[in-house]
Amino acid sequence: MTPSSRRVKLAQPGQRPATPAIGGRGWLPRHTRIIRVIVVLAAVIVLLGAKILLASVSGRTTSSPRHPGLAIVSPGLLSGSKPSDVDLHSMAERWNVRAVANVGQPSIEERAVTAGLQQGYLESPLAARQAPTWPQLENLGRFLQLQRGGGIAYIHDDGEAGGGRAVVTAQMLLLLSGTSLPEVLRKMTAEDYRSLSNEQLIRVRDLATALEYPDGAPRDSSNVFSEAHRIEW
Repeated sequence: MTPSSRRVKLAQPGQRPATPAIGGRGWLPRHTRIIRVIVVLAAVIVLLGAKILLASVSGRTTSSPRHPGLAIVSPGLLSGSKPSDVDLHSMAERWNVRAVANVGQPSIEERAVTAGLQQGYLESPLAARQAPTWPQLENLGRFLQLQRGGGIAYIHDDGEAGGGRAVVTAQMLLLLSGTSLPEVLRKMTAEDYRSLSNEQLIRVRDLATALEYPDGAPRDSSNVFSEAHRIEW
């Protein structure tokens, strides 16, 4: 008898065809089918969870403040240009900005908005391309110490992209808090350097030199920051 002449056994009424247990038309054991369904459901749940998580992260990223010149100076300090009302609200909500220091021109509107948001607010105007004096810097350090409250501070001038006044003040505040001059300079971007005048760069180095002396030690009286001391803010 040849293979082609073998008889095919037909299934009796009410019986399943005698097909192999493995293959596209086979019947798997009940417990195997249950396990496969559970695995598929688990995979679907994981994919849905990942999709929700990515959507949440994307929403937080796109809602961050994006006004010109915004820069992270340190974990507790941002710097940039003059913020709008929307920027101030966004920074308060998304970045937990608790204190705003304005080293540009005074702003009645900004005073009102920060008061409504219960943010600390300080105006310490600087002339164009100038650095803060020691009294101004000490006042800024004390302000951050009292008003930041574990949140973030934002320092700005009224330039289009942060400008030299906000940059130099932020670098000097880092020095006051104990950051070394090499570390401060390392954090500066090429844009930061371009925004600073020669006088502002000199003042940063003068402050760093004055802070190198132990408290109470004689200092060079020709240094405009001879009375400077560290302020942990």
